[in-house]
Formats: sequence, C-alpha cells, structure tokens
Amino acid sequence: MPGTPPPGGSETVLEQAAVELCASPSCAICGTPLRGRRPDARCCSGRCRIVLCRRKRHEALLEGLVSCEQALRAAADAVAALRVVAEIGPHITDGFKVVRGGR
Repeated sequence: MPGTPPPGGSETVLEQAAVELCASPSCAICGTPLRGRRPDARCCSGRCRIVLCRRKRHEALLEGLVSCEQALRAAADAVAALRVVAEIGPHITDGFKVVRGGR
C-alpha cells in the first residue's frame, strides 16, 4: 500500500535526509542548511547577512516611496481644489457684508 512506512518502522536513507533538511533551518538568502549555528541565525555567512540587510532596506525604501506618492497625490488634489477657488476670484465675496463687533 503506498504511503505506509516500510515493515519494521525503519526509514530509508533518503527519507532521513529529507527529514533532516526540513527540520534544520536554512539560510534566508542562499538556502544553505544552518547546521551548528545559533537557533535564531538566519544567514550562513557575512555576505548573505549583508544581502539580507540590503533587501530589508530596499523594502523599507519602497514602502516609504509608496507613502510619499500617496502624500503627493493628496497634495495634488488639494492644489486642484484651491485652483478652483482661485479661478472663481475675489468677486464672489462682493455681496457679503462685513459686520464688526458682532452687531
């Protein structure tokens, strides 16, 4: 029957290697197994650590760029609204009477 373990409960060498590869963490950049490293290690070398740092900074830069673009769009909308008011001109307030002192 497929999918059942071999008799005696022993695993093949390939199955054991697959389990070890899946169980051990690997480098976040190149995928090299991190055997013998700290449990919280994410990279196998200084070069991979630098690449990971650059990726993180690049992602942060892209996120900042998106927020700046959104702010620029909002500012452009505000300028467009002010342009409409400016095109109306000062003559729209000619009919208003200014009262001083609240009387």
